[in-house]
Amino acid sequence: MLRPTARAALLLATLAACTSAPRVADPPAPAATAAATNPTPPGEDSRAPTYGEAREFEAVVDIDDTVGGKRFQGVWLVEDAGQRWLVRYRPDAAWEAREGKRFKVKGRPYTQHPEVQQIDAPHLAVDEISVAQ
Repeated sequence: MLRPTARAALLLATLAACTSAPRVADPPAPAATAAATNPTPPGEDSRAPTYGEAREFEAVVDIDDTVGGKRFQGVWLVEDAGQRWLVRYRPDAAWEAREGKRFKVKGRPYTQHPEVQQIDAPHLAVDEISVAQ
């Protein structure tokens, strides 16, 4: 075991060696690091959905009778040919008021990024909806 004076001398020598060492370059700023590892421009979500061509059709609103896993209770637009489009994972008052009624719809099919959890069904972003004549 070192004596107190020898321990102090060793500590001073270690500190002197650390402060006289050549300075290592500072790491890049966080923004520069993020830009280098994430090519998505600022303000854009790299996991945003991919939208298809807009389409217009008539459909009936259908809401699942029961709540499933993770509280899923789908709101669907059902075309005459049987194509079902998922428009919401849970109904709200506006969609509940539309249930069973026929509407003219303008919307864009979309797919989620593979890392985004989703129901395996065709999704539709509704741009416009009005009562069918």
